[in-house]
Amino acid sequence: MLEIDVPNRLFAIKEIWFSDKPFDPFNVDTVTFYACKEDVAGGDFRKEAFSTLLIDTTQELEKLWMDLRPSYRQNIKKAEREGIEIRTNEARAEFCAINDSFRSSKQLWEQSYSADFLRRNGVLFTMGHEGQVLGGIFFLKDERNMYGKVMATKRMQVDEDTKAIIGLGTRLMMWEGMKFAKVSGVERFDLGGIYTGTKPDPQQEAIRQFKLGFGGQRMDIFTYRKDYSPQMKLMRRYEGLKNELYIRLNRDRSQGH
Repeated sequence: MLEIDVPNRLFAIKEIWFSDKPFDPFNVDTVTFYACKEDVAGGDFRKEAFSTLLIDTTQELEKLWMDLRPSYRQNIKKAEREGIEIRTNEARAEFCAINDSFRSSKQLWEQSYSADFLRRNGVLFTMGHEGQVLGGIFFLKDERNMYGKVMATKRMQVDEDTKAIIGLGTRLMMWEGMKFAKVSGVERFDLGGIYTGTKPDPQQEAIRQFKLGFGGQRMDIFTYRKDYSPQMKLMRRYEGLKNELYIRLNRDRSQGH
């Protein structure tokens, strides 16, 4: 189990990862449990279910290799021939800068991390080619679990040849992550969620297809949230009313009111 205290000047906020089920921690204003294995009915926790791809890394390495999409096995071998280097827990600050730039250029929601956060809460794999760090994948990790939290590369900033190198490198990084999980005694290698929505979303579908190439089983995992202090509950109430007003205003505009 991995416990993360989220910096906040007003509230004591805690994230707990990889617990089988939620429980009540001490001295917090609010807690969120991520990647819970059990579907717990009832109680005071707000629950959401998510789909993900889980790879059992207790399997033989040859089985993990053969479960990869054939084109991925070819990509990984080519990446090694091209001299792409995968490093573990290095270039954290460089990766943080790459992640911030990547998310900004793709207009994705903010998901910024510090080098210290990466050091304390998981394992980072970065790819390098001809002396340049081109991207990385960060996994949250405890003794039995690795969860793909964020991947970012420089592909929005480079030429077509370097984009091709990055494409090879992402597959090699993920494979090296799977091998790391196996030798570290990790049992559950989680690819970090998979899109199952019915609304067409080309970007999410591309990510989904990328992840499917690594094998694994689709599983449901659960997020649980609970607020404790009156102040936090009041803030949640305010946020809910604000979101409801925003939805109503947009609906009225779309209907010409």
